[in-house]
Amino acid sequence: MNERGREDAVSAPPLDVCRPPATTQAAQSGQIVVVSDLDDPRLSSREKAEMAASGLRSVAYVPFSWQGHVRGLICVFDRRPRDYAEQREYLLAAGRLAAGVPAAHRS
Repeated sequence: MNERGREDAVSAPPLDVCRPPATTQAAQSGQIVVVSDLDDPRLSSREKAEMAASGLRSVAYVPFSWQGHVRGLICVFDRRPRDYAEQREYLLAAGRLAAGVPAAHRS
């Protein structure tokens, strides 16, 4: 933990977050998808193995849309099981902010 009570960055192998079905569900629905622990049936065996190898237990996939289409996902990982309920408004705001990025790059 650092002086702010947060965990410092962790060096781990890169995760391939573009694997179905949880990432696909978020991208197709345009809704936040929360995987609160590794036993979630929406995680593929590969996702579970990659997350476990990196010491991760939960993830929230936050889609951001531009011109009516999902353009990407913000993936928020944690080493602890969690449901991200307390962070939902923050995650939604982050998705809205990210959705404005393509417009900002045009100017």
